[in-house]
Amino acid sequence: MVLLRVVFTKLFPHLDRILTIDNDTIVRGNISELWDLDMDDYYIAGCLEPKKSNPNFTYINMGVAMLNLAKLRDDGLDDKLVQDLNTYYFEEAEQTAINLACQEHTLILDPMYNRNNYTFTMNGKIQEVGREKIVHYAAIKNWQQFPLVKKYRDCDIIRNINDNFNLDIIIPHYNNASGLRATLESIIPDMITVTVVDDCSTEQEEYEKVKKDFPWVNFLSLEKNSGPGAARQYAIEHTNNSYLTFIDAGDYVASKEILKQVVENINKYS
Repeated sequence: MVLLRVVFTKLFPHLDRILTIDNDTIVRGNISELWDLDMDDYYIAGCLEPKKSNPNFTYINMGVAMLNLAKLRDDGLDDKLVQDLNTYYFEEAEQTAINLACQEHTLILDPMYNRNNYTFTMNGKIQEVGREKIVHYAAIKNWQQFPLVKKYRDCDIIRNINDNFNLDIIIPHYNNASGLRATLESIIPDMITVTVVDDCSTEQEEYEKVKKDFPWVNFLSLEKNSGPGAARQYAIEHTNNSYLTFIDAGDYVASKEILKQVVENINKYS
């Protein structure tokens, strides 16, 4: 799964940068300042692993890393990384490959953004416990020096009650305004988002009426006719909801309550 990080530029073509965080981490504070980093000259930002770094070589831990997707794309480094990983063996897969490729363009972050066994010290000094904003707990071995880790390991992490999962219904459309209208009329917009992607329809008059009559729907358009598969993929790339389902224009939901029940059950049992 970590190999996906080298193709984030392709998976998220609409994003200029992305923050990747491992699933064995705990975010303990506001880290929005990471989005304000000046990364014009950097491919990546992260915290050093002191044992693997020296004055002539910087090695960052990819457990928490900001990737400058725009620069990686523009300079073709994303394609180079894929080629390198298909050609050479790297002890720690993409982490080592990225470190080698980005040597001259790596921004080093304060270890409070990736507090683990490797970033426990900075310039030979043990960092103050309690100032860390992100704890990378699986890598910490000295429990007596880091009591917060045991606290998190022993407690149940309860999801915020307001952090509900939402369902996005994706509908590709091409010259079927009447069918699309029937589909939308069968859906209750309660805890549900509907995204319609028009695949360059040539019959626009009726479609524009549908757009006007359903202001709660998210209407998107492709730049050229590409087929329903491309329309669905485009919608996937432009949604932030937790769950997706697909309906074609002309299909309809037989029971107006069924989708609401689906979302309620997802939130109840997730």
